[in-house]
Amino acid sequence: MTFTPRNWNSTQTVTVSAVDDNVDQDGNRREVIIHSASSADPNYHPIVVSHVTVTVLDDDIAGVSIMESDGSTSVSEAAGVGQTDTYTVALTSEPTGGVTVRIISSQSDTALVNSPGRFSDLLVFSRSNWSTPQTVTVTGVDDSVEQQVDRRVTISHSAISHDQAYDGFSTPRLSVAMVDPDTGRVRAMESDDSTSVKEAAGMGQWDTYMVALTSELTDKVTVRISSDMPGAATLSSATLTFHPLLGRGTDGGGDQCGGQCGAAVEP
Repeated sequence: MTFTPRNWNSTQTVTVSAVDDNVDQDGNRREVIIHSASSADPNYHPIVVSHVTVTVLDDDIAGVSIMESDGSTSVSEAAGVGQTDTYTVALTSEPTGGVTVRIISSQSDTALVNSPGRFSDLLVFSRSNWSTPQTVTVTGVDDSVEQQVDRRVTISHSAISHDQAYDGFSTPRLSVAMVDPDTGRVRAMESDDSTSVKEAAGMGQWDTYMVALTSELTDKVTVRISSDMPGAATLSSATLTFHPLLGRGTDGGGDQCGGQCGAAVEP
């Protein structure tokens, strides 16, 4: 600004404006505006002009934003529709250096996480893509075991960066609801869809059906077999036992009969 002998006593206004840099500056900061004067008038050259201190209010806060599709995350163990769900991750302010966000599932054998990058459990953000949401896919893993209670898997995120505002930053954990399609039941499968025996000895005096479980075991299961008319028909076994892990059943005599056990019906 210039003052002359004509306008020396007129006030001139200086406007100070903040520049939005999208960077978290670790709180408000103070900037100093310096003035210097030059003139042919020896009374003004040189002359000391006081400084002005400006407080710059920073509206940027470093953080990791997580947006769940439909406001929640839920996956099914069964293959097909519902086995996967997605959510997006983005930064809330521009970093001063690259930021790598690691994705961690509390139960990777139950819910898998997959990012679009080179490494399935990492998201990489830079100064150019920090605000672009990146999609994470959560996939349910079928364990074939009926769970007695609803399960939830926790997904956590941690950041690594040379930007101190982001290095070590942890986001609130994401809770994933697991839908279990496995139902613990005992299923009887009749040969030719029916069971029929004759009293007379020979062909047709006996028939068989198969017994199986519909989900994997966590402990031994014993199936007891009885007839409401024991004088009319007898059974080859009174019990069938299924064991975990092996996925096998044994009849009452201890014979292995595979994943599905049969019981012969005799008169």
